[in-house]
Amino acid sequence: MPLGTALAGTLSARFGLMPAFALCTAAAAAMSLCPLLFPAWRALDRLPVAGARAS
Repeated sequence: MPLGTALAGTLSARFGLMPAFALCTAAAAAMSLCPLLFPAWRALDRLPVAGARAS
C-alpha cells in the first residue's frame, strides 16, 4: 500500500475530508517549491566543468 494513501486515509478519518485535502495540498505545494528555495537543486541542471573533480 502506498504510504500517501495510508496517510490520507488516516488524516481524513481523524480530521475530516476537507482538512486532509488542505494539508495534502499544502505538503505537495511545499515539495514543489523546494527547487526554488534550496540552491543545491538548481545545480542539478548545470553541466560539469571540464577538469573539475567530483567530490
